Order: sequence, then C-alpha cells, then structure tokens
Amino acid sequence: MTASNATLVTGATGFIGSRLVERLRERNTSMHVLVRTSVAGERFRALGCKVFLGDITLPHSLDSAVTGCKTVIHCAVGGSDLQQAREINVEGTLSLIDAAASLGVRRVVHVSSVVAHGRDWPLVLDESAPLHFKGDHYAVSKAESERAGFERARSTGIEFVVVRPTIVYGPRSGRILVDLARVNLERVKLIGSGDGLANLIYLEDLVDGLLAAAEHPQAANEAFLMSGESPVPWSDYFAELARMCGKPPPPSIGVSRAHAEAWWAKWHFRFTRYPRRIEDTDFALMCQSSAVSIAKARRLLGFAPRVALVEGMRRTEAWLRATGFLAPLGGELAA
Repeated sequence: MTASNATLVTGATGFIGSRLVERLRERNTSMHVLVRTSVAGERFRALGCKVFLGDITLPHSLDSAVTGCKTVIHCAVGGSDLQQAREINVEGTLSLIDAAASLGVRRVVHVSSVVAHGRDWPLVLDESAPLHFKGDHYAVSKAESERAGFERARSTGIEFVVVRPTIVYGPRSGRILVDLARVNLERVKLIGSGDGLANLIYLEDLVDGLLAAAEHPQAANEAFLMSGESPVPWSDYFAELARMCGKPPPPSIGVSRAHAEAWWAKWHFRFTRYPRRIEDTDFALMCQSSAVSIAKARRLLGFAPRVALVEGMRRTEAWLRATGFLAPLGGELAA
C-alpha cells in the first residue's frame, strides 16, 4: 500500500476509533493516527501505524497527519459544554476538511450521531428528517458540524460523507459498563412497560458501515443513518445485562410516577450523592417508539448489519468476563 493511499483516523483512542484501526490493520491498510500524547500513540505504533501528535482544535498540527492520505475517517469528539463542543466537533471538523482538501485527500468520513436529528423522532426516522439545532450541547454540535461540514466540502471540492450511528454497544463500550453497574446495583427502572424501542448497533456492524462509507463511490456527499437490523425493546437490553449480573430484570414504573420519582431523586442526589434509579436521559430513551431506517445505507452501500442483540451481548459478556468486569463463569474473581 503506497503512502498516498493511507487512511487517517482521528479519535483512534476511543471506543469506535480503536476498533476501526484494528480492522484497517487486518486489511493491511496503511494508516495514520492522530493522537494528543506520545503515550497514547505507543499501541498504534505496535500495530504498524504512523503516529502523529496533534489536536483537531489546532489547525497547524493537522497537516503532517493528513499528508499522504487518500481518506480521513473522523471519529474524534468531545466537549463538556456547548462552547467546547463547538470548538471540537464543529471547528475541529472544519479544520480537518480544510487540511484534507489542501493536501489532496479524496474523502472525509465524519462520524456524527442520530441525535443530530434531535431526540424527538417520527415513528420511522430516515435521512429526510431535518437536523435539529436545539437541545443538549452534544446533539446541537453534531447537527452544526454536519451543516458546516457539507458547506465547507462543497466550497473546497472534497467528498464529505456523514455517518449517523444510533447507540453503539459491544466490547470496550463505556455505556455498557455504566449500564451494567446500574443494573448490578439495582439502580434501573424501566419507564412504562419497558417496550420503548432501543435502536442499537453492534460495534463491528458500525465499523463495516464506516469502511463502506469510506470506499463506496455512491457514498460521496451523502449522509447515512446506521443501526441494527431492527430495534429491540429496552426491556430486552436490560434483561440481558441483568442475566450477566445474576440479577432480576429491572422493575417497571409508570411514566407519571417516573417523572415524580426522577424529580425527587435529582434533588436527593444533590444533597446526598445517592445514586439515582431514574436518570433524565432515561425518558428520552425508554419512551422512544421510533424505528431508525437503514434503507438508504442498505441501498447505496450494501450495508447489512449481521449481529443481533443476543449475539452482540454474548460477545460483550465474553469480553466483560475476560477483562474482570464480571466474574468468570463458574467461579469468583481472585482477590
């Protein structure tokens, strides 16, 4: 693989980016990786990557990483408030597009999120739904990054592709660890009957989609929603986690009562730091009845998710036990 065919991955230390790098390595793809510290780069050197120190919020630090690349897959994300999220997710994306366009990169693939459409969706969500520019800082910055990215790509002539994943799970998922801890401590309640829809995508399926977005001719200048084959009830998701922990499935609670309990728990937490059984984000998730359509990605990219929830959770459980987050089957962890 010649240097001019290299692929740059940003956000390579993250959940999605790290697995993407491993998959590219399995394909013998020449890779550049952008990291913020030399320590973070050591494991990528061991994989044969060219490692570059830089930060997407520092435009002058990007050129060396971009030079010699044909494709950029932009997984980096961040921001604890709206200002910082805009600096990283919006301005950082524009800086990357500018560097890529000036140095002969063919295509930039931007990992966005389904929440660029907001958090209140129609019964079937597809790419025709408008972007939503109000709400929490993460969702707003993702929508803004897409709008600004497409505008900048048009003005510079570079191909720009957006991938909007739903909730990503699998080995090394921080979300799985948080939800597992909540289930293990019996700090979860299912709002309603638990039949709200979880639009989930297993990590390997998303990486398949990202690779297709990077390579397929018909992906150019398009946006794609990516999710699993079909949504599942949240009760199924939490039942799988409860099974791993040897706990009963979380109890259900009516919506009105859940709102009252969430309000009380928020104030109780402020004074006692006692963990909450209902988080604010639980309402938007567990009361969701929408299904995310992947018809466009299927039609243009041949995207075909292969891992259903039960199999995905089986693989995730194997990782949790191998790494000590769960006791190995048949025995306790050594002290």
